[in-house]
Amino acid sequence: MNLAAVHAVDVGEALCLYHALERLSGMHFDIVDFEVDSRTTQMAFYARKDDVSEFGNVIKACRNIFSTKITNSRVEFIRKQANEVAHVLAGEATLLVSPTSYYL
Repeated sequence: MNLAAVHAVDVGEALCLYHALERLSGMHFDIVDFEVDSRTTQMAFYARKDDVSEFGNVIKACRNIFSTKITNSRVEFIRKQANEVAHVLAGEATLLVSPTSYYL
C-alpha cells in the first residue's frame, strides 16, 4: 500500500526549498542561488515575522539551515514562464512517493 502526503501548494513549495537547502548544506558549496517560482515562499523566507502555520514552520527550518550551513547565497523568485524545467519537475515531484534526484 502506498501512502502519499498531501500538502497545500505553499507548503509544497517551501518543502522543495527545504530539501534543496538540506541536500546542499553538507556539500560546502559557496555562492548558490536558490530559485523558487513562488513569490510567497521567497518573501516569507526573507520576512522577519513569526508564522506558526505549517508553512511558517517549514520556512523557519529553511532559514535555520540557510543561516548556519550555507554562505554567500540567495533565495530568488523566478517566474514560472522563465523556469519551465523547474515547474515541470515540481509538478512531477508531487506524484512521487519516494525522494528522487534529477540531474540536468
